[in-house]
Amino acid sequence: MCRVYVFDWVSMVSDVFYRQSLSSPGHYFHVEKPMSHARTPIEAFFEFQREALRGTETAVETAFEFNREMAETFHVSGESGREMGEMTLEASRQSLHRTLDAVESMPGETPGLADVRDSVDETFEAADAEYEHVADGVVENVEQQVELLLAFNEQLETQFLDLLEELEAGTEAVAQEASRSIDEPVEIDIPDDSTTDAGAGDSINDVETVEGIGPTYAERLRDAGIETVSDLAASDTAELADVADTSESRAQDWLDQVEG
Repeated sequence: MCRVYVFDWVSMVSDVFYRQSLSSPGHYFHVEKPMSHARTPIEAFFEFQREALRGTETAVETAFEFNREMAETFHVSGESGREMGEMTLEASRQSLHRTLDAVESMPGETPGLADVRDSVDETFEAADAEYEHVADGVVENVEQQVELLLAFNEQLETQFLDLLEELEAGTEAVAQEASRSIDEPVEIDIPDDSTTDAGAGDSINDVETVEGIGPTYAERLRDAGIETVSDLAASDTAELADVADTSESRAQDWLDQVEG
């Protein structure tokens, strides 16, 4: 028997048990509903795996027998099977590391992530060493295999739950900081509409807006009290010509513009 069967049967048996539990509840195992503690998805996942591992030895042996038949179908030798087992174990390790990579890519720091990575590696190495001793007698040592897998499963769950607690603490800190930033008052200078409108009105109504009245003429008219277009319209030609020191024809042209 090759180590590949040890790791292949976990996901397969879990899937079989799950499907059976939907069609025939309680046929293989019974999952007790928690009375007061609401489990997280991670806890539920690991607990489901443990329930699958606690299934009957007959179901486990059937799964192993299926794997053996598959190996024979594809003419997998003992040595090739061992290599496949090593590849399966390494693929599982890499899958966990990809999960940790995704966690690491999240905003903010994740303290203890490197320790979790080391623990994952150490756990897989320990599991590899343990299974090396029992790989040739898997079916005959189902109870021992189940105990090893249960321990492996629980150790991984502990590591990931610890990591989740750290992530939750970090997320809470980020949320509090964001909340403080939102609560802080932000001063924005908003111009007074009345002042702005008045200024804009004065600019539009200034005598300098009349064609032909430049800065020099405008200054002369302002000195005489003629500052706006309205003031200009209320004046006569002779008065404008006199105060602006210009010809009456030019003064009349200004009046024609504002009166037209």
